[in-house]
Amino acid sequence: QRSKHEVSLGVLRCDRLLSAARTKRWWMGPSFGSGAADVPGETQFLLCEVGSAYALLMPLVEGGFRCTLSGSGSGLKLLSESGDARVRTSEVSNALYVGVGDDPFTLVAESMAAVAERLG
Repeated sequence: QRSKHEVSLGVLRCDRLLSAARTKRWWMGPSFGSGAADVPGETQFLLCEVGSAYALLMPLVEGGFRCTLSGSGSGLKLLSESGDARVRTSEVSNALYVGVGDDPFTLVAESMAAVAERLG
């Protein structure tokens, strides 16, 4: 059991991306690019354009753990952490939501509704 878990999600290939990452304790800012190297640490929302389709990756919060994304070279990583060395687990079952669609606006709206329903 650990208070911090890091998982490689593999290589990120997309035409364009938009991410929203934590820039200060209470603020997020956008980042734009075309690969994993353009995804900053503490990313809490990632929208990728792949041909004529879109993929949305949204790290989730479960119990005492929050998840974020970050890019490293050509790879994408998911980090799950409690922020407290005493709060530990061996697994996080609701770590990342992934949605796919052909309209980014509909995809975001439907994904937010699905996450709200899933997490209660």
